[in-house]
Amino acid sequence: MQPHPPAAHIPSPTYQRPANQQYGGGGRGRGRGGGGGGQGGKKNGRGRRGAGFGAQPPAAGGVPRAAGTATNLNVQNPVKWYNNWNMCFSCGFDKPIWHTSKTCPAECRSTGHQELCDRQNYQQYKAAGHNVRMAKIGKIQLPTNARPDQA
Repeated sequence: MQPHPPAAHIPSPTYQRPANQQYGGGGRGRGRGGGGGGQGGKKNGRGRRGAGFGAQPPAAGGVPRAAGTATNLNVQNPVKWYNNWNMCFSCGFDKPIWHTSKTCPAECRSTGHQELCDRQNYQQYKAAGHNVRMAKIGKIQLPTNARPDQA
């Protein structure tokens, strides 16, 4: 049995790009939004430079949209994963119910780990010169309809 040859992609002759839509330039790039063009830059050559993923095309009249609008994809998600207010000196914020600075496993503890540090006093430790991990500090909303694994 002979395999079927791949179908050739023929672009639709009726498609026309909107006049106000901007496309990013090709070429090789690194980091977020880099790459594009052919197979260079990002894996599979899917990135774009310039007005790539997350960029805001101008609204009607050529005026760019304001940052922070509902369509801005660069806004960080403020909703916590775990349904508690725990934090750990070495691991940061948004930790499971069992994970605090006191119960942090030995393999996770950083040099100078402080067991008494919690969400209420972490700023005092930071002001005193301790290296408090600030990962996920922006998670400020508890999840709605949290599942049992989110305790």
